[in-house]
Amino acid sequence: MLSLVGALLLTAVIPLGLITTARERASFRQDTVLTARACAAISEDALTEPGQSPALTGFLARACRSGEAGWVYDAAGRLIAYTTAALPADDRPPAATVPAVLRTGGITLPRPARRTGRPGCHGGR
Repeated sequence: MLSLVGALLLTAVIPLGLITTARERASFRQDTVLTARACAAISEDALTEPGQSPALTGFLARACRSGEAGWVYDAAGRLIAYTTAALPADDRPPAATVPAVLRTGGITLPRPARRTGRPGCHGGR
């Protein structure tokens, strides 16, 4: 009897766990893309208008408080604003990032580097 109950539980619990994991993964991806698009829209305004952008600074500050990290570069690859103290080497994006974004007209979501230490919130430069 106990083995029957165990078998029934396994046949119900394992599929539910797999379904839940797949949904969480899809939700995370969608949230990441939506956040990146919002950041891109705010960054576009900041890049096209002179002076400090309070909208970009506020967006990056909120992102940092929620534990996210991000960097905003112009078309020449110069760092415009960032959220963490852990900047890429030379304050530059990876060599192929800016041309890839310009070529596709979209956003890129690079694989995150392993964190070394606690990030600090800067919000802009």
